Order: sequence, then C-alpha cells, then structure tokens
Amino acid sequence: MQRTQDLRVLRIVPLPSPEMLRKDVPCDEVGNAVVVGARHDIEGILAGHDKRMLAVVGPCSIHREGDAID
Repeated sequence: MQRTQDLRVLRIVPLPSPEMLRKDVPCDEVGNAVVVGARHDIEGILAGHDKRMLAVVGPCSIHREGDAID
C-alpha cells in the first residue's frame, strides 16, 4: 500500500509545555492589558451589550466529541 500520511513532513519539533512558556515568556503589562481587555470584550458579547459575533474555533481536527466539549 502506498503511503498517504506525512508525505511532506520534514521534521517534528515538540512544543514547549505551558509551564515552560510561562517561565520563558512572562506576561508583561502590555500582554496583561490585552488579556484583560479581551476578557472584558467577551463578557460584553456574551451579555448582549456588544453586538459583535464571538467565534471560538479550534482544534482543527476533532476525533472524539468529548475532546471538543473540553
């Protein structure tokens, strides 16, 4: 059978864990302001005060329904 998966994968580089990212890339005041502002905007959308549409997307491929709900 001819191979059909990973035909163009040159290498695999593991992603760092969230803990490693928190240590290596700490959140500064600008990043904190972005997070706080985004959360405020989302609260407004969910409460109906902000008429924009909120789209929560990802992961790109779901194989188990439980994973999508998580």
